Amino acid sequence: MIIQSYAQSLPTIDSLVNKSYIYLEKIYYTKEYTDSGKKYLNAYIRKAKLEDNIIEIITGYHLYADYYDNTYSIATKYIDSAITLAKTNKIKTKSYPARLYGKKGYIERVEGNFKRAIDYYLKEIELLYPENKTLINYSNYNIGLIKRDYGDIEGAKSILKKNLEYDIEKLEKYPKDYLETYLYTVHELVRTYRLNKEIDSAKSLNLQELKKAINTKNLGYLFTLNDGIIDCINKDYNSSISKLTPILSKLHNSNDRYNFEIYNLIDAYFYLGKSHDALSNDKMKLYYYKKIDSLAEATNYLTPETKKVYFSLALHYKKSGNNKEQLKYLTKGIKIDSILDTNYKYVNSQLESNYDIPELIKEQKKLISVLKQENVKSSKKQILFFSLLILSVTGLGYFYLRQKLYKKRFKALLKKNESNSKKEKKPSLKINKQLLNIPEETASHIISKLNEFEENKYFLKTNLTLNKLSKRFKTNSKYLAIVLKNTKGKGVSQYINDLRINYVIVKLESDIKFRRYTIKAIAKEVGFNTDQAFSKAFYKKTGIYPSYFIKELNK
Repeated sequence: MIIQSYAQSLPTIDSLVNKSYIYLEKIYYTKEYTDSGKKYLNAYIRKAKLEDNIIEIITGYHLYADYYDNTYSIATKYIDSAITLAKTNKIKTKSYPARLYGKKGYIERVEGNFKRAIDYYLKEIELLYPENKTLINYSNYNIGLIKRDYGDIEGAKSILKKNLEYDIEKLEKYPKDYLETYLYTVHELVRTYRLNKEIDSAKSLNLQELKKAINTKNLGYLFTLNDGIIDCINKDYNSSISKLTPILSKLHNSNDRYNFEIYNLIDAYFYLGKSHDALSNDKMKLYYYKKIDSLAEATNYLTPETKKVYFSLALHYKKSGNNKEQLKYLTKGIKIDSILDTNYKYVNSQLESNYDIPELIKEQKKLISVLKQENVKSSKKQILFFSLLILSVTGLGYFYLRQKLYKKRFKALLKKNESNSKKEKKPSLKINKQLLNIPEETASHIISKLNEFEENKYFLKTNLTLNKLSKRFKTNSKYLAIVLKNTKGKGVSQYINDLRINYVIVKLESDIKFRRYTIKAIAKEVGFNTDQAFSKAFYKKTGIYPSYFIKELNK
C-alpha cells in the first residue's frame, strides 16, 4: 500500500506539461542523469511540441543530448536534430545555435573524434564572440585539452593559463559556485606542466591546491593522481603505486558524468605500469599496459601514451622471444602512430588558421576604421583588386565544377559498390578457347590459380610482377599474359591495381578506423610502394582521389 501510494503521488508527464519550461528545466537539473529527471525532460519536449515552440524544442533536444552524452549514437541523434532545427528556422539567440555546436564538440571529443570536435568548438566560439565570455572560456578550455593531447603543449599551456585567470576572477565573486571549475583548470594545467617536463612547476601548483581539492566532495583524487604520477617521474615508485592504486575505482567510474575523463584513467594505468616495470614486476606491468590496450580497442580515444605502451609491450615480447605478441603490439603501435600523426597535423593546422578568429575580427575592425579615416583610393589598387577578383571567381568556378564532378563520381562509385555487394558472386574467370593457342589443361590451371589469387587476396602483397606471378602459378609468363588479356582484357599491372582499388574502396566504406590512416599507410596496407602510385591508380579507376573519397565518407 505504501509503494502504491508513493507511485500515485509521483507526477505524470501529462500533469507536468502544464508546468513552465523554467520549472521543468530546474527540476531536471536537480535530478540530472536519473530516470526521475528523464520524466521532466519528456514533459519538456511534449509541452514544446504541443505548443509548436521551436526554441523550446531545440532546448529539449539539447538537454536530451546532455542526458545521453556518454552514449555517442543517441547523443549525436538529439544534438544533430537540434542543429538542423536551428538552421531550418534560422534561429539566432545568445545561446543558440552556438551552444549546440559546443555540445556537439564535447560529444565528439569524449568519443575521441578530435578533428570534428575542433571544428565544432571553433564554430561555437565564432558564433559566441564577443558576448558570452563564460562559454567562450569553456570552449577554449576544451580546445586546450585537444591541443595538449596532440603535442602543442605550449599552445595548451597558454590557453589554460588564460582560463585560470578568468576562473580566479569568477572565484573571487562566487567562491562556492566556481571552486570546482577553478580546480579542474588547475588539475589540467598541472598535467600540462608535467607533459612539458616542467616537473617543479607541476608539483608546486599541485601541492598548493591539494588540500583545497581534498576538502571538496569530488576532486581530491585528481590531485592525488597528479601527486602519484610526479612520484613516479621522480623515481619514487613505491610511493607512486601506493597513491595511484586506491584511486583507480574513482578514475574508472564512467557513471560519474561530471568528472570522468578517459585520459586520467590512461595516465593512472600508464604510470602504474611504469612503476611496476621499474621495480621489475613484469606481471603487474603487463596487467596495466594491457588495460590501456583494452581502452584503445573499446574506444576511439588515443593518446601518445597509448603508442608508448604498444612499443613497450613489443619490446617486452621481443626480449622474451615471443615473436607473435611482439609483432601484434608493434603493428598496433605503428598504426596508432599513423593516426596520431594525421590528427596532430590536422588539429594544429586548424588551430593555427582558425583558433584566433576573435583576434582577427578585432584586427579587421581596426583596419576598416583606419582605411575609412584615410579615405585613400588608388586606381592601380582598384585594377589589381578587380583583376584578383576575376581570377578568384574563375578559380572558384573551376573548383566548383570540379567538386561537382567529383561528387557525381563519388555517388556513382558508392552505388556501383553497393550493387556489386548485393550480387554476392565469387570471382570467376571464363576463357574463350577459340582465341587461345595454348593447351586447355594449362589454361584451366591458370584460371584456377587466378581465382585463388583473388579469393585469398594475394594481390595485397607488394612488388608483384608478371614473372613473380608466373612462378607462383607454376606456369610461364607468356601463357599467363594471354589468359589475363583474354579473360580480363588487362595486363598484369592494371589487373593487380584494379583488384587493390576494389578492395580498398570496400574497406574504407566499412571500416571507420581504416579511414583514419594516412594515405601513405593505406597505400602500404594494400600493396602499393608509394602513396603517389596508390593515388594515381585510385584516380585512374574511379575518377576521384582517395583523399576526397575518405573526406566524403566521413561526412
